[in-house]
Amino acid sequence: MPFPLSLQLDTGTEFPLHVGGRLMVEGPGRVRYSLSGGVLPKSYLDAINAVCVGQGWYSEGDAELVSATLQDAVVVRNHLGWRPFPRNGLNFEAGYGFVGLGGGLTGAKVLSLVAQREIPEALDGGLSFSAAAALHQFDATVGYDARLYRGLHLRIDLGAAVTLASTTVIEPDFDVPWVAEGAVDELTTAGEEDLDTIFLSYVHLPTLGVMLGWRF
Repeated sequence: MPFPLSLQLDTGTEFPLHVGGRLMVEGPGRVRYSLSGGVLPKSYLDAINAVCVGQGWYSEGDAELVSATLQDAVVVRNHLGWRPFPRNGLNFEAGYGFVGLGGGLTGAKVLSLVAQREIPEALDGGLSFSAAAALHQFDATVGYDARLYRGLHLRIDLGAAVTLASTTVIEPDFDVPWVAEGAVDELTTAGEEDLDTIFLSYVHLPTLGVMLGWRF
């Protein structure tokens, strides 16, 4: 009797987390493992910020700093799941998600506004800081894999991604004068703490996945 194992490769999106691909392996008892990943598009990040700013959860300055820390971020999701019915594509998955390995530059004025700290007198307000964040999330989805033709499948799922931990790093993108080192450290630390609070408080996202793939 052959070992009951199937493989599915998909490409598409999990809005508003990433555009990319997905690998799914299903074994005995229809227990499955999936690995999906891609990049977080700027348009998706803009959508997240628009909702959060519109709801009054954080400010436009916060949104600008959020965009800088998650610019070009990579998203990876590892899930275990189960398809309960042999002749039905309904399935449930849950697991770990990572968002990070991106980042960009933000201005001293924006950082000062968000951190609620004055720009040190020895610094030019136009100087830039590099900002990056790593988010660790719990993911869960309810999905359906519909067979279209032979091995061609359409996957649609609804889910949620809940941020459980966040690590933000903000560093000056310039040589800091020794007279301003203490003030700059205070400014960046306050900015990091503010962003970690935002990520842990508000970056809990409903997700919609639409992917097209082939099952082998």
